[in-house]
Amino acid sequence: MAARPPRFVFFVVFCITIGGLLFGYDTGVVSGALVVIKDEWDLSSTQQEFIVGGTTLGAIAGGLFSGYFADRWGRRVITFLASLVFILGALIMTFAKDYAVLIGGRVVVGLAVGAASMVVPIYIGELAPK
Repeated sequence: MAARPPRFVFFVVFCITIGGLLFGYDTGVVSGALVVIKDEWDLSSTQQEFIVGGTTLGAIAGGLFSGYFADRWGRRVITFLASLVFILGALIMTFAKDYAVLIGGRVVVGLAVGAASMVVPIYIGELAPK
């Protein structure tokens, strides 16, 4: 019978999987936020679509380039950097005073979400007991 992996492995995998929740959480939150900001900033339907799609645009770029950097610097480093970039994007969105800054924050968050979506499953696979 194989030895049970240490509890630390379960803890690390649990913490890492939270990165996978970012995309769904962010998409759900923006739908509720749009109800308020569309009236406050008088946004058109197209502008609202760009706010929602900004994260997806960033995620494409984040996922595209994160594999290269993960191979170069390691999965753990990229997962940590993605967390920092997500926090940065959240701060940008929090203090956004206009539409352009909000879009920028959404794209920054998307970069982090894309990187996490690319790297987290690989990192979990590497940590899995054999």
